[in-house]
Formats: sequence, structure tokens, C-alpha cells
Amino acid sequence: MKFANKKFSSNKDRSILNIGIDDCSKACNEELGFECKSFDFCYLNGDCRLNQREASILSPDDVLDSNECDIYESRNKNNNYKIIKFNNLKE
Repeated sequence: MKFANKKFSSNKDRSILNIGIDDCSKACNEELGFECKSFDFCYLNGDCRLNQREASILSPDDVLDSNECDIYESRNKNNNYKIIKFNNLKE
């Protein structure tokens, strides 16, 4: 799943700088220190922040608007992502 034009407000478990979106996704899927359930990726600077929380259960207070970042959540290990509408987030 993809949550467009948003980034995590603060909660992140691991940051990786200056990488591409595919490498960020791979880092989440291959993370050994915790179960990575979502990540945000900022395209302008290649910042990747891995998170243990599922993006689909975040509240609006957990995310910030961002024109250069998206939040992703993988529903399975095949890297299938879909867009999450903001209204779908639990308040």
C-alpha cells in the first residue's frame, strides 16, 4: 500500500540516507532487527525510514503532509503496494 504525499511525524525505527525507493523497500523486507511493516521514502533526498507499525492503522497525528515523501506498507513479501487514501486511516 502507498500513502501518497505523507511522511511519519516522528516514529521511525531505522533511517537510511541517500538510497533509492527499490533499495528502501528491500531494506524493509530484509530488516533483521525488527519486523518492518512500513516505511516512508522522501524522493528529493533519498531518505528512507523503516517502521514497525502498519501504515494503515496510523492516526492522522502520526503523519505529516509532504510533497516529496510517501508512506508505503507491504501486505506481503512480494512487494505489492497499493495507494492508501487518507480517509482510510483510523482516527
